[in-house]
Amino acid sequence: MRNMRHCQSGSRSGIILKETAAVILICLMLLPAVVVCIRALSSSFRFHEEIQDLIGLQQLRRMLLISYDTEVSSSHITFEYQGEKRELRFVNRWLLVQPGTLIFLSDVDGGRFYEAGGCIYAEYERNGVSYERVLAKE
Repeated sequence: MRNMRHCQSGSRSGIILKETAAVILICLMLLPAVVVCIRALSSSFRFHEEIQDLIGLQQLRRMLLISYDTEVSSSHITFEYQGEKRELRFVNRWLLVQPGTLIFLSDVDGGRFYEAGGCIYAEYERNGVSYERVLAKE
């Protein structure tokens, strides 16, 4: 009797070993497909500065839309917003509104403002690429 029990438990461990080896083999065969999927997804998780710029500038456009007494110079734009005089300018690699610190663009190398064709434009540069965006209509 003892020998039979020993044989039966030995065959069970053999079955478990075979099943474990099969699972490991299947996992190894699926590994290249998983790696390809992770590579494809990783590009979608990158930070896109241009998309962030579009969102920030849209918020700035809304602010300028309901502002009054807008004056444009190459270094700044002054306007009245919610009864308070505000100034939009490029400071320390940011485009921001003061007083306070409302940041609309970040990590820019520099920029300027100008008026043309009834519109107010911001022209800025980041990593050697120039951008020109409409901020408001006069």
